[in-house]
Amino acid sequence: MNPIDGMLSSELSSEFFSESMGHLAVRLTHLPNARVLWINPRYSKIDPTPASRLAPNEYVDHIKETCAKRIFHAFSENIASRSSVGIADRYGGSGIGNNGGSGRACVIDGYSIKGIGRTPLVGNSKSTTHISGDFFLEECIRETIFGELVDAEFPYGAIPTLAILDTGQVEFWDAGRRRVFERRSLMVRPSFLRPAHFMRAPMFLSMNPCEGSLDSQRVKLMLKKLSLLNGPEAGLGLVRSLANRWAKQLAYAYIHRISLGGPSPSNISISGQMVDFGGASALRSLAQICTQLDIPATGQEIFRMLQEVRVLVTFVCKNTSNSKGESGISEEIFKEAHGNYFHTISIELLRLCGLTGHQAEKALASQNSNSIARSINILISHYRTEHVAMFGGEVGKLSFDLIRIWDETPPWHLSPLKADILKMGQLFPASIDYPLIWKQRCRWRCKDRARLDRDSLRWRIYDSLEDLYQKDMLNQDGVTSLIQNEVLAARVDSKIDFDAQSIVGFRISDGDSFVQLVNMYTDSQTEVLERHSKSYITVANPLD
Repeated sequence: MNPIDGMLSSELSSEFFSESMGHLAVRLTHLPNARVLWINPRYSKIDPTPASRLAPNEYVDHIKETCAKRIFHAFSENIASRSSVGIADRYGGSGIGNNGGSGRACVIDGYSIKGIGRTPLVGNSKSTTHISGDFFLEECIRETIFGELVDAEFPYGAIPTLAILDTGQVEFWDAGRRRVFERRSLMVRPSFLRPAHFMRAPMFLSMNPCEGSLDSQRVKLMLKKLSLLNGPEAGLGLVRSLANRWAKQLAYAYIHRISLGGPSPSNISISGQMVDFGGASALRSLAQICTQLDIPATGQEIFRMLQEVRVLVTFVCKNTSNSKGESGISEEIFKEAHGNYFHTISIELLRLCGLTGHQAEKALASQNSNSIARSINILISHYRTEHVAMFGGEVGKLSFDLIRIWDETPPWHLSPLKADILKMGQLFPASIDYPLIWKQRCRWRCKDRARLDRDSLRWRIYDSLEDLYQKDMLNQDGVTSLIQNEVLAARVDSKIDFDAQSIVGFRISDGDSFVQLVNMYTDSQTEVLERHSKSYITVANPLD
């Protein structure tokens, strides 16, 4: 398997993550009281290890045996005699504070396990980030919900959660509204590579005076391994592919009003899949919204992302040979990624208006493309006149009223784009009433996703977990139902577009996701199996 293609097999994971590659070995102890609370129903399709071929009951036993572990020094009660070794993976880049890599996760037998306790890569500072190494059930479930949704809807998906384990350890604490009963948990994901694995961590506050040299050597080793597996140009190929995919992911997130936090090379895989959703939240509009003090306002993430890519180019060029030089390579990559970002912004905005991806591409390639670009600029600029500090409790005044584009007399900022879209009727068969279909799809795709507001989702999960605990249903069935229901309630988009049909819902059965459709002419309903593809697929549906 090519590591640039995505998640790592067990063999590739051990190739990249070992002490010889500059990462840290940590002693782990088995947790005898741990239990599996959730297994991803899609595990047989998304687990890159041989365990994907196991039957469901066997897979549960495998996950518990392999992953129910915690760093030996992280707790003192009932330490089991069984021990093993995991790898705390070093990585750098921005967004990790004074840490030197995974502060509460390690790699074990092809799995990345989050919540295993405080690793030696937590910086020696006053920051409380990852200081305990704990990962609690509410956050674990919330990240999994976002992971499933992003994997289904975003152009390049997400690194999925494979399993959630309850360690058997609990804690009571004040969560704001009330004291909550929290269970220490483990979140199991496939092992994967981050861009940050190929970048240094210069802000790591380590007690080791040789840390800088060791970290520099680790970057060289990681890039050398990549070149050995994929050829001498693998590093620059990785950066170019990543920059384009990252740009499209950010554009999709902005137009669909989902904040994933600041763009960090540690929160995305080298294949462009998003990861780590602790700060993710739905947003109310396309305004310039500050979700945290230290990250760009929404819609400005592309510029921070390009800065991170520039740093990555520097590390690649420094440790590999190239003919164009760092500045020439950066300029090429920036121009291409920047273009992809704004092209995706236009495509997704037209899709929100009801067009299919294919129709949107055709519109942007038509003679009317310049007028469409101006209309989109007017529309987005209207929303971006507003600045909102979400972390300060502000609520924006401008509503996201894109659905009114299909009013008989739309608001001034929507009217130009409506006129441009209607002109497109000449590009498509006259036998189909496309405005009718576009209006229906626009109504569905522009649905409010307040359920995904971070605090709202957080407290809904707390309440659901308390209810499951009271009913003695805090088990695989209960947690599976909780996650599945939240994902289905929040879904509005699919990577499959339909010429003459509109989405009316989604259904999950035995790990397969189905999109439910209604024919706009006959009112007949059907459903189609979704595939987690990396591009939009347009299906021409018969009208009878």
